[in-house]
Amino acid sequence: MKKFYLFITFLIIVFTGNTQNISVLPGDFYRDDRDLTARTQTVKNDNNKSCALLKIITTEKNFTFEPDAMGICKDVEYKTSEIWVWLAPGSRRLTIKHPQLGQLRDYAYPEAIEPSTVYVMKLTTAKISVVVEGMNTSNFLALMVNPAETSVKIDDKEVPISEGHYQGKLPVGKHSYEASCDKYLSEKGEFIITPDSITFLTLELKPKPTEPALKDTDKKVKTRSDEREWGLFCTVNVACAVNPQWSYGASLGIVKRFGFYVDLMSNFCFDGMLNTMNEGEEYELSGVSNTSRHSLMAGLVYRVIKPLSLKFGAGMGYRAKNYSIKGNNSFFTNMMADPSTKHVGFNGEIGLMAHIERLVLYVGLSTINFSYVDFKFGVGYFLSVSKKHNNVLTKDEKLF
Repeated sequence: MKKFYLFITFLIIVFTGNTQNISVLPGDFYRDDRDLTARTQTVKNDNNKSCALLKIITTEKNFTFEPDAMGICKDVEYKTSEIWVWLAPGSRRLTIKHPQLGQLRDYAYPEAIEPSTVYVMKLTTAKISVVVEGMNTSNFLALMVNPAETSVKIDDKEVPISEGHYQGKLPVGKHSYEASCDKYLSEKGEFIITPDSITFLTLELKPKPTEPALKDTDKKVKTRSDEREWGLFCTVNVACAVNPQWSYGASLGIVKRFGFYVDLMSNFCFDGMLNTMNEGEEYELSGVSNTSRHSLMAGLVYRVIKPLSLKFGAGMGYRAKNYSIKGNNSFFTNMMADPSTKHVGFNGEIGLMAHIERLVLYVGLSTINFSYVDFKFGVGYFLSVSKKHNNVLTKDEKLF
């Protein structure tokens, strides 16, 4: 945007034969009896006498009129190409002033001023001309940058920086800048060039944040998996056998690349665990039966790829079918385990665990002595996870 200062020069043209800027030539003041304005638009003074109307013919404005002691009856009225001044009867003199043209002091009326009469005064003045010149459409910018090797663009054009300084002339108005330097934060902004003074601009770039130095033992390329710390997870599981046989439980573990877990499963039926039928002996059954299934295991977790981990577990397991025996009340129950369906001993497990954000899904197989098999399913949640830099998992971070 460009600004202009306006310099106004008043050129005074003096009419030939006249040394005044305001004058009334001979014959230019007269009485006009044909003009009835003073009679049709009567104006009276404080003494209730009708005033005379002086019509001053001129194209200029901003005059001030100072009458003699008789005074002016009404405020001066500016009409098209003339000025109306209402004079009290008997007025003799009038002083006319102008801020550029000067003044006509104590002009004496050549005729007596009578009431309700119109008088005409042709005012001769110099002419006022206004000359407009435009200048200062540009000015200087004094720029200082730190560090000295900073690169600066003004209005998307690079400017030459010498020992951290630049001085150049730019158009008046608003401009944009962009400063950048290696190992420093870039800076953008705006400044304004004014027409009346030099614009001074100082840019101090801030260094980029530095990362803490690594020890020699830590100087290696770190991947996202290297940054991961232990993640604590818990799943709720259900197991089903072909027979069918249902059991329920939970797993609790922790994992990074490798991890471990513990697992407990049960159908909460403990009948017959301590009472087993003797082989070859006959029993009278009451027709009521149930099954018992329990296991306690611990194992390892190995993360194969980012979303998948393998689980290997081992422990103790128990599974048996129980029958109600008539007349048997040992250990507060009449249920006894059928030895042909009883499996006790090593309980192994293998399965696959998937990580979807914090959600954990699990599917696997569980066996007792490799003679009895359950299909196992689970769903869970990562309770917490930590990273080396702050031991906190932010909301937006993914586990794997």
